[in-house]
Amino acid sequence: MPRSACSILHSADRTKDSHLPWNPHLSAKYQTKFFEDSDLVLNRAWQSIPGSVIVALLEQVRTRVLRFALDIKDNLPSDATTATSVPASVVERSVVNNIFHGDVLIASNIEYTNQITNQNISVGDFASLSKALEQIGINAEGIKALSDIRTEQPSSSGLGEKAKGWLADMSNYLGKEGVKLGAEVAKRAAMKWLTQFYGLDI
Repeated sequence: MPRSACSILHSADRTKDSHLPWNPHLSAKYQTKFFEDSDLVLNRAWQSIPGSVIVALLEQVRTRVLRFALDIKDNLPSDATTATSVPASVVERSVVNNIFHGDVLIASNIEYTNQITNQNISVGDFASLSKALEQIGINAEGIKALSDIRTEQPSSSGLGEKAKGWLADMSNYLGKEGVKLGAEVAKRAAMKWLTQFYGLDI
C-alpha cells in the first residue's frame, strides 16, 4: 500500500517508495485513458516516487541550508550578537547563490542586473572588459588570469581553449560579495563579453 505523502519528510528510506496523490478531478478527467470499458471508474491515482529520490532531495536541502547558514555566519561582524546585523543585500545574495544555486533573480535586483549584463564590449577593449567583469564580482586574480591569455586567438569554432578554460574556472574568481547576481547569470554575462572582446558573433 503506498505511503501518504505527508510521511515523506519523517520516514525517508531508500528502500521504500512514496507517492504523490493525484487531484480527484485529474483522476476523473483521465480515467478513460486507463479503461476502455465505460463501466469502470478510476477511483484514485498517484505518482510513485522512489525512496532514493526522496533521500537525495532531503540531503540537498540540508546541504543548501547549511551553506547558507555558514555564509551568513562568515558575514557577521565580529561583535555581532544576532544575524540581523548582516546587510539585507548580503542575505539576498546568499539566498540566490546557496539556496537557488544562482539560477533565480530576486525581483528587486532585476533592474540592477539588466544594467550590468546589457553592457557591450568593443573588440580588443580589455579595460572595459575588466571593468564589466569586476561589476559581476570577478576578483583581481581572475582579471590577471584573463589578462595573461587575452592575446590568444579564437578557434574556428569560437573562443580559444584558454578562454574556455577561464570561463570554466570562473567560479574560483568570484569575490565573496560579488554583485547581486546568480553564478549562472554572471557566467552568461562573462561569456557574452568575451565573445564581443574577441570579435566573435554572439
